Amino acid sequence: MDHSTNTTEIVSAQLITATLSGLAYNSMTQPSGLICEADADVGFPLRISPVICIIDAINIMGHFAWYSCTKGSLYEAMKALLGWRFKGQHHAELRDASPTCSPKCILRTVVSKILPRVITSSPPICTFIKICGSEGLVWTKVIAVAFVFSFIVSELLVVWPAMIWPKMIISISEQNKNPQSNEDSQPNENPQPNENPQPDNDKHSPYLVTYSSIALAVMFMLWFASAAAQDCWGQPHHTQPQWLAKTTGMLGCPLAVSALLYLYYGNIADIKNRLESSLILVVLVLLTLGSYLMSQLVPSNTSSIIAQSITAIIAATWCAIAMWFAAETLEALRRVAANSHARETVEMFTAWYFFCLNFATALIYYMYSYNPAGTAKPHWDWEEWLG
Repeated sequence: MDHSTNTTEIVSAQLITATLSGLAYNSMTQPSGLICEADADVGFPLRISPVICIIDAINIMGHFAWYSCTKGSLYEAMKALLGWRFKGQHHAELRDASPTCSPKCILRTVVSKILPRVITSSPPICTFIKICGSEGLVWTKVIAVAFVFSFIVSELLVVWPAMIWPKMIISISEQNKNPQSNEDSQPNENPQPNENPQPDNDKHSPYLVTYSSIALAVMFMLWFASAAAQDCWGQPHHTQPQWLAKTTGMLGCPLAVSALLYLYYGNIADIKNRLESSLILVVLVLLTLGSYLMSQLVPSNTSSIIAQSITAIIAATWCAIAMWFAAETLEALRRVAANSHARETVEMFTAWYFFCLNFATALIYYMYSYNPAGTAKPHWDWEEWLG
């Protein structure tokens, strides 16, 4: 019987949504410190995106490979990795670990902390195996693999070492509480100049990583959002690039305008930054309007590959300008220490806005755009073991 008509064999949208939600929740609640160089609290909603998860996992492996080559031992490499990863932002279940590292304490940690984590993460992993064994579902499998890959990398290289070697966390905490201890050990006649140059050198690159990761994640999300919007409300003569312009205008411009108004009326940025941000915002709005007008010139009978390529180019251009806008608009928040509270407010609002957009996009896509035709559940004799 055809899979599209046999409702007991096809993979339903409800099953996919439940599986991806469980995998995303597993990654979001993982106490793994900074996410793509963003604060831990901000990283929680950011990890709803599979793109953020993949970039974060690659970032962890890259730093681990570097520290493994430059440090003398695995312990020192792990210590350097955790020092980079946490930077004083510790979760309770990692901070409250036993301060000793004897074999007996390590065994106790494995039994009391690591083993329960493995057990609690088993149900989503089991549904992930069933999804991977299903026919079709190419994009769903890619998204699921991204969540699981990020979760496993973070567990093996960040969470478990922090639990097994808790002295690393304690030493990192002491260094963060006494940041001048390292300076005292080195000859330096003027300890104060560290206060101003560091934000310029140390924070520029991490924020670039954060903004670039979010831009790629938004570009991935906009592609699904435009496809879902076209399926839900589009007409036969509407193309996906046209719906991408509409979706971008409805989702992106309100956030950009809100950020600019916040800086204007919050008296945070100076006149120069306001002018630059305003000009970039004008370019952003003009790009959205221009892409909508240009997308109307695309014939409705254009092949899907060409239409999707045009969609990807428009999304990439919009995200690049949006990242430029974010970098210029939030420059004062990054550089001035007195704006730290305002920076946290803006970052949290933006991160949860990002979370809501990704969650709503996935929900709408799988509920209204997902076509179960051609999918089939796996037929394994041992499938009942997976629940």
